Formats: sequence, C-alpha cells, structure tokens
Amino acid sequence: ATCYMNAVFQQLFMQPQIRAGVLGAAAVEPAEVSESVFAQLQNMFAMMALGKCMFFIPRDFWFAFKDYDGSPIDVKEHQDAYEFFTRLQDFIDQHLLSSGQAPAIKPVMGGRFVQQVICRGHDFTSERQEDFYQISVDVKGMGSLERSLDDYVKGELMEGDNAYFCEELGRRVPAVKRSAIKALPHMLCIHLKRFEFDYHNQTRYKVRDRFEFPLELDMFKYTADGLAAADQQQKAAEQQQGDPQQQQQQLDRQGSDLSQQQDGSGPSSSSGGGGHLPRQSSDTAHQAPPGKPGGSSSSSSSSSAYLYDLMGVVVHSGSAFT
Repeated sequence: ATCYMNAVFQQLFMQPQIRAGVLGAAAVEPAEVSESVFAQLQNMFAMMALGKCMFFIPRDFWFAFKDYDGSPIDVKEHQDAYEFFTRLQDFIDQHLLSSGQAPAIKPVMGGRFVQQVICRGHDFTSERQEDFYQISVDVKGMGSLERSLDDYVKGELMEGDNAYFCEELGRRVPAVKRSAIKALPHMLCIHLKRFEFDYHNQTRYKVRDRFEFPLELDMFKYTADGLAAADQQQKAAEQQQGDPQQQQQQLDRQGSDLSQQQDGSGPSSSSGGGGHLPRQSSDTAHQAPPGKPGGSSSSSSSSSAYLYDLMGVVVHSGSAFT
C-alpha cells in the first residue's frame, strides 16, 4: 500500500532542481543514516539516477519515516498522498537548513499568498502574506480547475454586523476579504480536495465528480496584480455606465473615427489599402501585469511568467477508506 509514496517520489525526482539539490547535498553522518529521512531519500534518488536495477525497494526509508506516534510507518496501510508530501518536504528542507545548506524544495515550489481586506468606498487595503508550497482547491460542484481557482480568489463581503473594523479610519466599514497569489513558484502544485465529510451520516466520502483541467494554465487573474487589474476595469466600467454624458461623448468619437476610416482620411491597417479599420488585438489575457519589469501591455513574453504547462498528475483511484 505504498502507491502514494511512489507517486510523490517520482514527481519530486523528475524536477531537475529538486533532484540536484538532494543529490548534491552533503552526506549525513554514518551514525545517523538509519534514522534520517533525508539520507534515505538521497540514497533512493541516487539509485534511481545511477542504478542499473529496474526497480528500487525503499525499505530503509520506510523504517526512517515515522508516523505521528514515532513508530515506523505501516506499509500495509493506505495513507493520503497530500499529507505525506507535505511532511516529506518539511523533512527535506529542515534538514538542509539545519546543516547550513540551501533548501531544495522551497526555491522550486515555494510561493506566497496574500490575505487582503479591501475597504469599500475608501482607499485602504490591509494585507498579510504567508508562504505556501501548494494550493488546495475545492472539487465538489466546480467541474473544472479554472472554476475552482475563481472560487478560491472570489472573496467574501463583510458588512453589517460582520463589517471590518478599519484601524486607519477608526470605525467599521464594508470590506471585501479575499486570498490571492502574491508570488508564483517555479513549479506549481495544486491539491484537489476530493474528500468531504457527510455530517448527516457522520462519515467521510470521496467526490467523484467530473473535473477538467487544461494542459496550459494562465495564473495571472488569480494573482494580486491580476485581481487589482480586474478591479480597476470594473471600477472604470461602473463609472462610465453612471455618466450618460461621457457615454454619448465616446459614441460621438467612435462615429467620427468610423467616418474618417470610410472616406480614407484616417489611418489604415496597412500601407497598401485604404478604407480598412486598424486591427485591434482582442487577446487581453496575456497582457503584462502592472509593474512587471521589461514588459508592455502588448508583450506576450512578459506573460510567460504566469503560464504553466501540465507536467504530472497523481490520481487516487481507491475509496475514501483505502
């Protein structure tokens, strides 16, 4: 019943920077090897990278990796891959940091969340940042990864008795509380919460709904910069809708531009033909975010920092109890 371990080992091993960080670290003292999770993982990675055998049985790792009671893990019991992954990454980086070496996991998988409280009608935002190694999103009722991420960052309106007390203003005000991504990692790990608890039957069950995910994922709109850009666009649209005179002026300008194009007095999309409207780009999803160095609103290279290619999937095929 060690399939959950095998899946995590292979995912970490196939990340070149993590593999190099583990294999390139100083060896553990011989007297500590048998009890060291890091030493056993390092030995396993060495066998996977340089060994000639078709398979490797990590018996020494099973002994070194203890459960919460301090006993060697029972390989006959099914465990949660996500829980195992979070404990393993702690073991790896804590060992390296305690021995004065650079961590192997954080530089690759470490990102930062920002918890925001945005006061409505006032120019004040409270922010608190925290590190993360993976993002946990809901599966039930979502249908796709994009919808789950939209739900993750949509925020909660705090008003009435639940209004936010703003120290800057000295009173309670309506506010929006939300989570966003402040800094994205090089390798993004997304945990799908497929296990739910049925309070009526007092039992745990596994969500088996259809859940789609893309081969390429654009994370810009889930970042703090992306949400800020969306807020600005919404605010500008609301202001424009609330000013009929401004709307009429914009319509007049558009009509004037169209007339110039039709009679050939305006600019054309190419030097060889008159009477054509200039080509406009409709792809706004890949615009550079505000403050991103070295990019402009029409540059696609700056948006590559937000694009992720699907590299691996770990799927639990059992029930909620196996």
